[in-house]
Formats: sequence, C-alpha cells, structure tokens
Amino acid sequence: MIEGGVVRCFAGDRDVPRVHGDVDGAFAGAAVVVRETFVHGRCSASPLEGRGLLAHWEADRLTLWTGSQVPHVFRTGVARAFDLPESRVRVIVPDTGGGFGQKMHVMPEDLVVADDFCLKGETVPVEVKEETPPK
Repeated sequence: MIEGGVVRCFAGDRDVPRVHGDVDGAFAGAAVVVRETFVHGRCSASPLEGRGLLAHWEADRLTLWTGSQVPHVFRTGVARAFDLPESRVRVIVPDTGGGFGQKMHVMPEDLVVADDFCLKGETVPVEVKEETPPK
C-alpha cells in the first residue's frame, strides 16, 4: 500500500514503513497511472511431498525445521513476525524434495506452529496436506 509517498509493508501484526525514492513524484510524472485493486484466491502448486514444520523455542532462540526452498527468506519472515533479531532464529532444512515455488513463502500456519510452542511449552509438529476436494 502506498500512502503519501511511503510504501507500507505488512510484517506480522504491524505495518512497516519503507521509503524508496520519490513515489509521489513518480506518479505525478508518469504518462499514465492505472489505479485498481486486484484480489485472487490463494493458489498452490501440488508437489508430491507435503509441507511440514517443527518448532522449538529454547531460552530466547527459535529453531525451525522446515522444507523451505528459501531458508534465509523464511528466517527473515519469521523473525519479523515475532519481532526477533534474525540471529535468534535458526532454520534447518532437511531434504526438501520438489516444491515448484510452493515452499518459498512463510505461510500463516507456519507462524501458528511457532506460536503454539510458546503457549504450550512443548515442541509442536504439523504437516499440511493439500487435498483436492471430491467432485
């Protein structure tokens, strides 16, 4: 979202302002400006291997085992969501298998697993199965 030249990015439960250049000036100087809102449902690839996540908090460090294709991006997303420095989040990626882009994001259920551990005080495993509904 752009408001007054500031790009607002969603990060966890808060908006984070990001300023990159003169946004208002770029719009004012553009030959054509198209304003529209686009909405689509969550789309997903269908690899044979499902997604799974295991989270463990120890003291002030969070360790996550996940089949992510982008562990550094995953670490950044989780750190931002929990307002932690990235140095306190460790992401371990075992053999991931195919992902076809599906395992390149931090999904809401990933954050729930880590948050559940905080609430219950025990390691919480989860496996997400994407199933096609019967016709």
